[in-house]
Amino acid sequence: MSPLWAWRTVFTSFAAIGLTCLLLSAYAFNEQDYVTGSTKPTTSMLRSFAQVLHNRNFVIFSLGDLFSGVSIAFFQTAMLYYITMLLNVPESRSFLVMLTAIAVALCLFPFVVGISRKRNKKEPLLVAGVVFTVVFTFIYFGDRIAARFPGHELLLGLVMGVVVAFPFAAINILPQSVLSDIIQQDSIENGVNREGIFSAVKTFIEKIASSVAMVIVSSVLAIGAAGGQSVGLQGVKLTGLCAGGFSLLSLLFFFLYNDRQVTQSIEQHRQNKEEL
Repeated sequence: MSPLWAWRTVFTSFAAIGLTCLLLSAYAFNEQDYVTGSTKPTTSMLRSFAQVLHNRNFVIFSLGDLFSGVSIAFFQTAMLYYITMLLNVPESRSFLVMLTAIAVALCLFPFVVGISRKRNKKEPLLVAGVVFTVVFTFIYFGDRIAARFPGHELLLGLVMGVVVAFPFAAINILPQSVLSDIIQQDSIENGVNREGIFSAVKTFIEKIASSVAMVIVSSVLAIGAAGGQSVGLQGVKLTGLCAGGFSLLSLLFFFLYNDRQVTQSIEQHRQNKEEL
């Protein structure tokens, strides 16, 4: 298959998958089965936005989510360079590392959900942040590590793929669940459902994360590039340092997020309803 048709096949496949998922979400569920009566906000959008920003837990968690989103976007954007330039894995086999990371992450989804139910949602996110920080440290020294294990470059890449699978799973599942908890607590305390504005802010943060990552990665990758080249080895390593810094910031804000307060408030509300 030629490179042109390879690109066409990939984009067509993803478009078909996306359309299928879109139709399923639109027609396979009856939204009314999962909705209970609630009071809609009567204030303006700007006032609702200001009130949302007064929710301390939401602001703290959103900042953590922003920085973790930037770090994971860094990894996804520069992953091919980490594999081929730092670990010296042939480009024709680099897809094995990406496939491993995705496959293991999918397998870990039930585990992450189970852990969050048995304990809380904060701890898996903290562990994910720690793992990502370690991985980005590994990335910065990736060329030296690969030089110490000649002939095992692909194995090192596969190990990296397995290790990042847990952060992939946790960061892709839990933030939405945490946001649902925060929205529910806010609705309980204020008697008004502001789910729309909460979701809008969350989506805006996700777009900021991906945009910031793309701008910074493309700029940093060019550091140390030879004439006529757009990517330099030093730039690839520096993206790991930058992403590690964002990962540490996400750790700080996830640590400050009061998951216990939110979940206890929801549980207390449920108990009060059962007693009535």
